[in-house]
Amino acid sequence: MIFIQIDDIEQAYLKVLCDEVFGRVNFINMIVVNMSNLSGVKMTAAINGKKFPKIKEYILIYAKNKDTYKLDIPKISKSKWDNEYNYIIPEFTREMYDNYTNSNGEIILNNIEKLNLVSLKKFLSEKNISDTLEWKIENSYRIVATKPNHSLYKRIINESFKNDLSIVKNASGKNVLIKSDFNKQTKTARLEIVFAETNNSIYLGDQWSDIVTTGGVGQEGGVFFPNGKKPEKLIHRILSSATQKKDIVLDSFLGSGSTAAVAHKMGRKWIGIELGDHAYTHCKPRLDSVLVGTDQGGISKGVNWVGGGSYKFYELAPTLIKKDVFGNPVINKEYNADMLAAAMAKHENYQYNPSPEVFWKQGKSSENAYIYTTTQLITLNYLTSIHSQMKENEHLVIACKTFEAGLEKAFKNITIKKIPNTLLGRCEFGKENYNLNIISVPQLDEEEEDNE
Repeated sequence: MIFIQIDDIEQAYLKVLCDEVFGRVNFINMIVVNMSNLSGVKMTAAINGKKFPKIKEYILIYAKNKDTYKLDIPKISKSKWDNEYNYIIPEFTREMYDNYTNSNGEIILNNIEKLNLVSLKKFLSEKNISDTLEWKIENSYRIVATKPNHSLYKRIINESFKNDLSIVKNASGKNVLIKSDFNKQTKTARLEIVFAETNNSIYLGDQWSDIVTTGGVGQEGGVFFPNGKKPEKLIHRILSSATQKKDIVLDSFLGSGSTAAVAHKMGRKWIGIELGDHAYTHCKPRLDSVLVGTDQGGISKGVNWVGGGSYKFYELAPTLIKKDVFGNPVINKEYNADMLAAAMAKHENYQYNPSPEVFWKQGKSSENAYIYTTTQLITLNYLTSIHSQMKENEHLVIACKTFEAGLEKAFKNITIKKIPNTLLGRCEFGKENYNLNIISVPQLDEEEEDNE
């Protein structure tokens, strides 16, 4: 799925463009999200009678295939928090809640000894979590209240329980979670556990006015980015509704790194792309602080983030082919031998995988076909030396800058190509960017490959 945020100036044009690219049938929603408050400089336009102050933006949502996608629509409080929901089951997970509400609660039965009923006020104090409506809504799947259930009371009054919480069957045969140490001296004992998620919230609509997008958002993640930064809680809502743990999240305009930071804290895999200095001044410092756990802003406390994980940082290599002062195509001096070899292997459809034993086996396309890239002059003696090491059924492509005349026909199983001419045939001639931006290929050892 794709989520695109846009202001009201370009929204209509973007919608038409996206309908053409993704298919109008795959359009899901247009979310209106509150991005500002009715204060500040924007009020000048209203005072002067020029226009209504702008406080909203739009999020367009498209699916790759509308027939196969599924959103997990979050819930929000009906109006205000019901203080009856004053307990929390800290160990309770979203998976347990879904299992309990949608089926028979087997997951809870298997973990019942680990579950404890704790005062919500005490829990928030011990964990140093702000007692906010938003946090309660996000955790409403594990925040509970107790209520009387007279028929259930009559059925279990004589039973004994060894755990703080237990599951019993009601008259309809459905599993019900109860507070085991209920007061057996009163028929109105508050014994049944009810979840705030079920009774204190409603499904969120397409107008999001409950997320605060001002007051410190520009400083989130420890990097200042006053214009365009999205609140972590907004990104969290989007990723919660459309992804699961270990899903891959792509942000091709990473900006200050908000999407990558939130995805990492949520256990998602992620790819972030940023052109320019922001990659170094904003994205990398922010993600480094996420890894070590010093970033405790945004959603950190809500997801109990303490740090961990890793990421890889890649730089786009310079253009491989440039023009010299005479306008002739030449290999960019910024490329070293390994980068050049990797580029040649890629564009000749070989897998770049240098052999540690045989220097001319830099890339491989099949069991017996190899490529070798060199900036040396290829002489007959040099070529003969390589040929003597080759097996009878092996074939080699040599990409070089220069070679002695006639060598291209010296051996049937050796093909010699000159660079950069061989590359120019695959590129748009005369343009600054030849689409050959390849940096050194990461090499994984066997242990890393097994972990993948």
